[in-house]
Amino acid sequence: MRHVNSTDFKTHFDELVDLVREEPIEVRRGGKPVGVFLSPDEFAHFQRLDDAYREARAQVAEARGEEVGHEEATRLLTERRKREK
Repeated sequence: MRHVNSTDFKTHFDELVDLVREEPIEVRRGGKPVGVFLSPDEFAHFQRLDDAYREARAQVAEARGEEVGHEEATRLLTERRKREK
């Protein structure tokens, strides 16, 4: 992942728009991350992962009649993805 400070992000935005197709760009201010600039494809990928995670969590919760924690939902989603491959 490429890292740029917020000033360079503003100054070189046109160049970064082309580079973001290749890799995400972390934007920093004062040396600390404040955001990540993603391509639409990368963002869609994360959205699909989040949707699958929430779906898996809801399915387990519904089957059990209870809530499922983050760690268990992640484990179940990982197992499901392995079975799908």
